Order: sequence, then C-alpha cells, then structure tokens
Amino acid sequence: MSFDYEEAFSRNIGWVTNREQQILKNSTVAIAGMGGVGGAHLLTLARMGVGNFHISDFDIFEVANFNRQAGAFISTVNKPKSETLAKMAKDINPELNITIFEKGIDEDNVDQFLNGVDLYLDGLDFFAVSARRLVFNKCTQAKIPAVTAAPLGMGSAVLNFLPGKMTFEEYFCMEGHDEFEQLLRFLVGLSPAMLQRSYLADKSTVDFIKHKGPSTPMACDICAGIAATQVLKILLDRGKVIYAPKGLHFDAFNNKYVKTWRPGGNKNPIQKVAIYIARKIILHDSNKISTKEFTNPSNSAFIHKIIEAGIRAPSGDNCQPWKFLVINDNELEISIDNKNAKSFFDVNHAATYISIGAVIKNMEIAARHYLSQLNYKIINATSGEFTKATITLTPHFYKHPPLPDFYQSMRARTVNRRPYLPHKLPDSTWKELIEVGSSNTSEIVIYKNKNEIKKWVKAIKSADIIRWSHPEIHNELFDKIRYSQKQAEELRTGLEIDRLGAGPGAKYIMKFLSSWSRMQNLNKIKAPHMLAEQTAFLARASSGLVGVWINEDSPEQWIETGRIIESLWVNAKHLGLEIQPLPVAAYLERKHQLSSNKDIFTESHQTQLTVIKEIINEFRPNPDSATCAMLFRVGKGIPMKGTAIRQSVDKFITSL
Repeated sequence: MSFDYEEAFSRNIGWVTNREQQILKNSTVAIAGMGGVGGAHLLTLARMGVGNFHISDFDIFEVANFNRQAGAFISTVNKPKSETLAKMAKDINPELNITIFEKGIDEDNVDQFLNGVDLYLDGLDFFAVSARRLVFNKCTQAKIPAVTAAPLGMGSAVLNFLPGKMTFEEYFCMEGHDEFEQLLRFLVGLSPAMLQRSYLADKSTVDFIKHKGPSTPMACDICAGIAATQVLKILLDRGKVIYAPKGLHFDAFNNKYVKTWRPGGNKNPIQKVAIYIARKIILHDSNKISTKEFTNPSNSAFIHKIIEAGIRAPSGDNCQPWKFLVINDNELEISIDNKNAKSFFDVNHAATYISIGAVIKNMEIAARHYLSQLNYKIINATSGEFTKATITLTPHFYKHPPLPDFYQSMRARTVNRRPYLPHKLPDSTWKELIEVGSSNTSEIVIYKNKNEIKKWVKAIKSADIIRWSHPEIHNELFDKIRYSQKQAEELRTGLEIDRLGAGPGAKYIMKFLSSWSRMQNLNKIKAPHMLAEQTAFLARASSGLVGVWINEDSPEQWIETGRIIESLWVNAKHLGLEIQPLPVAAYLERKHQLSSNKDIFTESHQTQLTVIKEIINEFRPNPDSATCAMLFRVGKGIPMKGTAIRQSVDKFITSL
C-alpha cells in the first residue's frame, strides 16, 4: 500500500493544527539510547509525526530487556537496538529520515550526532553518566533544548534544560565527583520528591556498584508520554514549559503528581541533605552484597574505583610514577614505574615513596567510602630497597562512617599556586588541620609567627634561585610543562600551564624562559633572584607554613610519611583551606647532603645551600636525625577549578 503522511497523522489534528503538524514533520530530534525509554521515545514521536531523527545505541537486545523495552522480542534477541528501532519507526512512517550512530555517543561523534537537530531527548541508561554529561554539555554549548525523563518505579520524573536557562551541570553539580557520586546526584536531582521509594519491595535489587536496578514497563511508557508532550511544546513553542530548576514527577502507584523546585539544583541545602541521606542508605545497603560481588575485579568497577582514587595522589611535577597489578578478588600490588620516576629531586626515591604513601592513603579513603577496609604491607628486596606494596581489600561496615564530604575532599585535593587571602587562621583550625597526627617516626610542625615565616621564606628563595639557575633542574622543569590544553589532554602527565599560578601571559613568559642559553644570559643580571621572589611572596602572603619531618630514612618511613602528608592535604581541603607544597629547599638540602658528586652545584649554588642548611638545622625538631620531608604554605584562597590531569586507570594496570 502507498503511504500518505497527512492521512497517517490526521488524528493528531485538533490537538495540533495542520501548520504545527508540518513543523513536527520538518523537525529533527536526537535520541541517545534505544532501550527502555529511548525506544519508546522514538516510537511515540514517530506517531506524533516528527519526521527526522538521529538515534544511537551500541547495544543488542537480550532476554532481560523483555519486561520494558519497546524493541525486545524473541525475534530481535541479539539484534542491534538502534537498527531494530529504526525499522520499527519506519513501519510507522516509511518517509522518516533516520541517521543511526550504531557505536553509541562519544567525544569523536557527539558534534555530528547533534548537528542540525532541533531538540535532544535523553534515552540513555541511568548508569551512563559520562555519556549523559557529554551530550548535555554539548547541548548547552550549541543552545539545543534538552529533555530527560527518568523511569522511576511506576512513574516518571522529567526535567527540561532550555538555552539560556540553568544548565544540566549547574543543576546536578557533578563536576569533580566520581561515578558513584555522580549517579547519586543524578538520582536525587531527578527525583527530589522520591515518590517511588515508598513501595520498593526488595531493596537488594538496587546495586550501584554493579549498575543494576529494577524497572517496569509502565514507567517507560509514562516517560514517553510526558517527554513527548514536553518535546511537542518546545518544538511548537506552545504551552508553558517548566524548566530546571523546576521539574515534574508523576507516580501512578501512589496516585501523586508533584511539581518540584530546587533553586540552585543540588547546591540547594535541601538537596545536600537529601544527597547525604541517600548516600548513607545506598552504602548501607551495599554492605549486604557478598564479598565476591563487592570486590570482584573481573567486574572492574570496584577495583577501578579504588585505583582511580589512588592515582589522584600528588607526585613530583605530576609524573605519576606508579604501576598496579590486580592479583585476585581482593588483592593488588603497587610498584614504581621507573621510567616516570626520574627526577633531580628524587634522591634515593624519597619523593616517589612519598607519592606511593599518598596513593595508599587515597585508596584507604575510597575503600572506607565504599564500606571496605584496606590493609597494606611494604615488601622490600634483600638490599632493603622498596619492591612493592601489597593492598588487601575486605568489605566492612563502619558503624560510624567518615563524613561524606571527606571522600570528596580527597577527590578535590589539588595544588593552589595562587596568592592566598591575608587571613589569620584561629588556633582551633591549625589544631584541627594537624589532627591527622604525627607518628613515632614523623612529626608535623606549624610555623605561623612572622619570624618563623621570614626565616623559611629566606630558605625558599635561596632554593628557587638555585632552581632557576641550574641547567639540569631547568631542563627537567620545562620538559614537564604542557603549554596547551590539547598537549595536556594528549600526554595527561606533567604541569598544565594554566595551573602554575604565573598569571596572565604565563604561556609566553614560560616559553621565553624555556631556553637554557637565554636563561644563562638572564643569570648575568640576577634574573633568578627576581623570579625566586614570586614564590617568596606567596609564602609571605600565606596564613602560615606546615612542615612534615621524618626521623628514619627508610622506604617504609618515607611511605608512611607520604600517607601523613596526603592526610594533612586532604584534611586542609575538608576544612576549606588551600595548600601549595614548597619542598624544593628540603630536597636540595638532602641532595647536597647525600650526593657523592658535589660538582653538580656551582660556587654560587653552594652559597645558597649554606643558607638553606642553616635554616633547616635551626628548625629541625630532632637535631641528630630529623629530615624535612615536606613544607606547605597554607591559607584561605580562591579554589582552583578542577584538579590536575591524570592518565586513565587502564594505563597504570599491568598484567602478570
């Protein structure tokens, strides 16, 4: 039979005009995901007469989809979802123009996916948070209206994001959080009313760790109806459209319809409380998962979360000198990646050991956050040199879990090289900062009076004079600088130019200084002294300095000190403080003390080293043995945006 568009959709006329039907016919809607809601979205809009679609899904149908997915039949098992739904939609309207993105949506094709579309309708799986953020952020940039409708229990919650209004990211506040937290924020943000929670019959079926949750066909169909109505109103510019931070939630089981409103989105105090409560409930329920399910690295999720937390640890010039070997269901090993652990300052691997300790501390925080307990053991070779650290993870329910934002503080921890505010910290804050504690082999010392800071500033300036006038240190530094975002994204190690705190024009200044021959000429006019003044100024402008001292020079104690240093750093973030490590003076003094080749320093360097040594000796808590492991400047300041780049987790994992 021949197809007639006007006849096929003639029953729409009355609720829409003939002119509006033509608008729908000429409109293009992009739908990512062809599963439970995405497939229903496509078929509903096809029956409304929308004439053009961009659709995507990389998955195939399986038997577990039968309860809710529009394209799931015995005849379609193992067939691609996108092709199957496209065929079904064309059975409704053979004139449809459908562009299929059969590999799903990623950075490489998202622009093409959204090119020329009038509206984006979200059909992605609930757990596809990375892809969802990518598409919504691109919609914001391209000024494309976007609609998301979540199937919740036996109802649906809907949010619209319109050009020029509150964005997806502004509402959900996911930036800087891990996948678990992003999913939590998506759930609570979508459904502030939580109408569905009262009738969940079996809580064990909800598993954030394994990306599983129950579903109903009613919810998917309700989603399609509500979402299609939002699409119609937006495309036809008719009727009042409720947009974020306002939303709709209809629940058929509870016979309830609620208009939600959360000014500020997830920053709203009510939402913060809801997120806190939801986190406690979900993590408590996760404790009921068996040990094998919770810590099975074959599923990748749990082990990857722990390693991902670990690699957020600081390392010299962001060199990331670690390797991880997953041994079994609850054990992994950390060792040194020697090709990334080469540094002028890394004397006897002390700086690398500190970074390994920081990795372990981050993993401890993450393990506790996910209701697991971490134990570690240092393995040394017969020569006494560090070989590896073994990590053991076991599920454990804490009766008194740590504050939920402490984990996020670990994830947000970063170096802040900006000037801090001239703000004096109360003694109670200093006391709370160092509560992470000294051990029998290390000690944390606060320097906050003017005389102490003045002396340390002198040592810091002397160290920077050496740093700017030493060829090996100079070349090593500039090899690590990434001058563009593209270069940083490609290499994902080293120092991003925008994070160096050099101010406007940093890129051009640092490129000018990168030539050692040019720097040699500048040395003649005392340029290193002027450049060193910048760090000295930053140290003076801080609320105070904190030193971490170590009493035993062994791999175990440097690693333990790394744990303490990271604890202090994370705790500072938790307290709303900013931190910048200033270890160069301590590392130069150690290099000079232990190096057999004194010729690596010039006569003028020796003069500065004498200044550094005298000041360190004056502050040394234990005159006989204490070594300065780290010096921080601390204060209140404008936080850095985001954290330093890291390689992907897979880059760090080795095989047996």
